[in-house]
Amino acid sequence: EFQERADNEDTPLGSGEMQDVEVVARAGYDGLQSGDTVVVTGWKYKLLTRLSNVLPNRFARKSAKDLNTAE
Repeated sequence: EFQERADNEDTPLGSGEMQDVEVVARAGYDGLQSGDTVVVTGWKYKLLTRLSNVLPNRFARKSAKDLNTAE
């Protein structure tokens, strides 16, 4: 559902396995109610978030470009 709404189903990011919409929405809502500024769900996304703090920005830019470019 996220990929369809974002119109990125033909990109590597959009064609991969994504988290359940209801799980992500619930986590976001719960985070909002708790006053959290950022909510990251799933171990893969938590790992990527951590890596983005230590890897050079050029790596993040290239990864984002590759993941969002239509095949």
